[in-house]
Amino acid sequence: MSVPVGFTNRQWSSTNTTPTVANAYNGTSTNPTSTWTGCVADRTQPGDASTATPSGDVTTKYPANQYYENNEAYCASGNNPPLTPVIPLSYNWSTLKTAINNMQPTGGTNQAIGLSVGLQTLIDGSPMFTVPSEDANWTYNRVIILLSDGLNTEDRWPDYGDGSSQNNGQIDARQALLCSNIKGQLDAKTGKPMYTIYTIQVNTHTPADATSTVLQNCASSPDKFFMLTTSSQIVTAFNTIGTQLSQLRVSK
Repeated sequence: MSVPVGFTNRQWSSTNTTPTVANAYNGTSTNPTSTWTGCVADRTQPGDASTATPSGDVTTKYPANQYYENNEAYCASGNNPPLTPVIPLSYNWSTLKTAINNMQPTGGTNQAIGLSVGLQTLIDGSPMFTVPSEDANWTYNRVIILLSDGLNTEDRWPDYGDGSSQNNGQIDARQALLCSNIKGQLDAKTGKPMYTIYTIQVNTHTPADATSTVLQNCASSPDKFFMLTTSSQIVTAFNTIGTQLSQLRVSK
C-alpha cells in the first residue's frame, strides 16, 4: 500500500491519505515502518514549544517523517551525506567523538527540534531515552548547549521556510516560545531554573549572517551566548563553558 508520512493542514489524523507537509514521502510498503529511514518532525503545535515528555497526547509525540526532498532521503543510511542519529547521554567518549566527527552540513536548519529533543535527554522518565535517575541527595546542573552554523530556514511547516530562508521569522517565533518554556521550568529543590541554556552561533558564512536574535535570547544569560566567526573558536567556547560549569562554591 502507499504509506503517507506527513500531515494535512498541519494536523495529525489517523485517516490522513494526502499529506501536504513539505518533506512528505510516499512509498510502497506492507508495514508503515518498513520504509521509514529514521527522521522525525516537529511536534504538532502547541507541542512543538512544550517541555512535556511524549505521552498519549498526540501533540507530545514526534511524528515519523522521511525528510525526503531535493531528491534525497536525508536519513537513509546510504544517503551522502547522511544525517547523524541522536546519541543518548553517554560516558563513551570515543563513540561521542566519532559521532561528532561524522557530522556534515546538509539540508535546511531547524534549531528548535534539536533543542526539543536535546531537552528530552535530560528528563528523568522520558520514554525517548534511557535517562539515569537523579539522586535525591544531589543538586544537579542540567545543561543544554545549542550550537548552529546557520540561521533557521526550515521546519515541519512549509509556509514557515523553504530550506533557504524563513518567512517573517515564524520559525524563530516558535523556537523563542520553546526557549521561554524551558527556562521557565524551576527546580523544586532549589527554586532556581531547572535548565541552563548555552547557545553558540558559528557565523562563517560569506557574506556573514546577521546575529541570531533567537539564539541570543534563548541563552540563560547574555554571557551564555557565543558568536563565533571561525570553526577553530568552537574549542575555546566549549572550554569556557566547561570552566563555568566546573566552578563550585562550598557553603555551610
